[in-house]
Amino acid sequence: MWSVFELCSLNDLALIGNDKFYFTNDRKYCYYMETVFRVPFGSVGYYDGSHAELMVEDLFIPNGLALSNDKKYVVHIALPNKA
Repeated sequence: MWSVFELCSLNDLALIGNDKFYFTNDRKYCYYMETVFRVPFGSVGYYDGSHAELMVEDLFIPNGLALSNDKKYVVHIALPNKA
């Protein structure tokens, strides 16, 4: 099973198979506070059909995933953390 923080605010999915996918969480706690104070609590994770794991953390509002054609690489987009 996974914790609430691993799948807390799904924003995008990149499907690999019937039960496997990459995902982005655009926030971890409070969207307003994270946005106003530019706190990077977003993440990219992977779900393998039974277990979710965060692969990259401390991103500022990640939004968007893309897989390479051979599904070996995943690219994510996040906002810059500087004003």
